[in-house]
Amino acid sequence: MSGLKIDGERQSQNGNEVVVRKEAFPPATLEPKPLKAEERIKALEATPFIQSNDPQIMRQAEAITEGGKDAPERVVRIADWVFRSVEKRPVVSIPSAVEVLRQRVGDCNEHAVLFTALARAAGIPTIIQAGIIYMEGKFYYHAWAQVYLGTWVAVDPLLNQVPADATHIRLAEGDLDKQLDIVRTIGRLKVEILEVH
Repeated sequence: MSGLKIDGERQSQNGNEVVVRKEAFPPATLEPKPLKAEERIKALEATPFIQSNDPQIMRQAEAITEGGKDAPERVVRIADWVFRSVEKRPVVSIPSAVEVLRQRVGDCNEHAVLFTALARAAGIPTIIQAGIIYMEGKFYYHAWAQVYLGTWVAVDPLLNQVPADATHIRLAEGDLDKQLDIVRTIGRLKVEILEVH
């Protein structure tokens, strides 16, 4: 289906098959792939729902990451803090990082938005991923994040997975407007697990 972001980073698509690989953490890249300037800016900028420049978000990011020796450690600290601090409960809202920080409740979208804002405030390029996750024998809609640490690494703050496991299959990338591409797949997507290594 066109418009979806299936191929790239930890996923590779060959025809109708998608292979998902769990990344090493911290990444063991001998030659980091540098981000283009525009990619870095986009992965660090504040947006209407990911308010990484909000004073509350910035203070919380600083408190969480204080004493963190490097970016991978800061990522782990932020993911763990969001996992422990946000009650896992569905809410009917358009997730806003500032509101999630205040309310401390939400599902995968709220966890991903708050994690992304905190990571960006800590200077770590981060983007939101959305797609499906395989849990308890079924596939469900899910959102998580991806951080740049010399290479892109998937992070699931709802499940406190750094890196996120290979059950996460990305279909879209970016803020909520980009996630609307997934709506076209409802009722049309057929997924079958062929192999697990």
